[in-house]
Amino acid sequence: MSVSSKESVRLEGTWRGSDNPGKYYARGVLYYDGEQRFFEEVFELGEKNVEVSSLEVESYNFGGVSKLIFRLRNTWNQRISSTHAEFEVLDSNNNVVRDFRSITTSLEPYASEEMEVFWDTSGLEPGNYDLKINLFFDGDSSTLVQPVFLDFEEMRFRDGPFSGLVTGAEDTGNEYFFILLVVVVLIALNVALFLYVKRTMKKK
Repeated sequence: MSVSSKESVRLEGTWRGSDNPGKYYARGVLYYDGEQRFFEEVFELGEKNVEVSSLEVESYNFGGVSKLIFRLRNTWNQRISSTHAEFEVLDSNNNVVRDFRSITTSLEPYASEEMEVFWDTSGLEPGNYDLKINLFFDGDSSTLVQPVFLDFEEMRFRDGPFSGLVTGAEDTGNEYFFILLVVVVLIALNVALFLYVKRTMKKK
């Protein structure tokens, strides 16, 4: 195409784009009258984000410490150098009744990492709560809320992104059996010792 002196024209091109959000680098070349000029631009597509792709209860101990396992996923095409999760437990009045956090980690582009946190449920009453998960990553943040029901037997995720998960309280049957076995053995040893001492004294 030709351009008259002092005339301005707009050139447009079509880019198919990318399905992956992230930071991209564009470089172009302008050809005119046997000359060429290079220009470049860095731009971002979509938003930087870290998401919780799964949340599970590995062990549940109502009135004690429960262990939660969750997976973080970097949806950005650049490395996330620092990210962590802060959990808040809210009661029916929206009061924070417990809070805990994960360690800090880094995530490579599109990478996932499994994390763990420990929730002390001592002092909580059975009932419905909201588990608020605040994610912090390289100066940005996001929040999601998972309703949860707690009682003596189970923790159940209600509605929300991870609804339907039911986790029973830890089975302590083996622990009770072991304690009972130790008690029986101690009683047997005491009886045997008593009989041995009694027999020894009779011989004297």
